[in-house]
Amino acid sequence: MTPEQLEHVTRIAEKYNYGNNGWNKEHADKVAQLTQRILQQFTKLKLVDEKEADLLLAKAIALPHDIGRNPKAVGYGKFEHNMCSFLTLKEELKGGPLNEEEAIIIQYCALFHTGDKWNHTAIPQKTEVTKRLAGILRIADALDYELDQRVRDATLTVRKNEVVCKVIASSPTDEEIRRAYKKSDLFVQVFSREIKFK
Repeated sequence: MTPEQLEHVTRIAEKYNYGNNGWNKEHADKVAQLTQRILQQFTKLKLVDEKEADLLLAKAIALPHDIGRNPKAVGYGKFEHNMCSFLTLKEELKGGPLNEEEAIIIQYCALFHTGDKWNHTAIPQKTEVTKRLAGILRIADALDYELDQRVRDATLTVRKNEVVCKVIASSPTDEEIRRAYKKSDLFVQVFSREIKFK
């Protein structure tokens, strides 16, 4: 992904106010930072292919993930916010500067960032890449559950069949860690490793 393509996605996120409240920009930025940080470490640990380690794409999946919370989103009031984010991105990315694969990854990561649609939704292409990025996004999103950016960083180590995620925060993270465990199901499936938070 190019900086110009990322700027296009950022403008879409801004158009929908990153969701529906002023705090959504700070949340989107924190989720983007954590998604990039986790992906960067996964690349060093050889858990993702170098071609998947696109940090601009990682930011692009995170910034608009909650835009379905905005009343202007496609399907608002009819569907859950993740489906509204998916539908809105599908409409907004049409004919833009992103290639079809990148657009699909961003749309489906928004759809899969919460709930269990990843378990029973067919993705047109790039299925494994999308699921790996969505698995990381789900954890990054959970680590800002209280929407106050208390998690400063997340450092990873890999043991035999397990990833250990050390959460560095400015205040207690009991709820964030509880949510991260709850949303780690896709991560566990696509990386074939359990994840432990501490």
